Amino acid sequence: MIAENKASQALYALNGVLVQLRTSAFKSEDIRKIATVLDYLEELPRFLASNRDQTDEFESSLRALAERFPEFSISLERFLKSGVPEVW
Repeated sequence: MIAENKASQALYALNGVLVQLRTSAFKSEDIRKIATVLDYLEELPRFLASNRDQTDEFESSLRALAERFPEFSISLERFLKSGVPEVW
């Protein structure tokens, strides 16, 4: 699970990864890069579904993704915000 005060931001961050992945696909970026990003993405729902608090692990995964591929830092930025927009 993700801490209640970060749950909305976690979903917003997850959406950010998906949006950026779509952009990468439309730009015909290297499929190995896209597959690597999907490796990071794969673990995020498990953190959300866990019975124990994995907020720190979720953030660490987003940090690692942003460090490796800076264009995906939007996801980390979304997670670190204090809230999410009403419409996204």
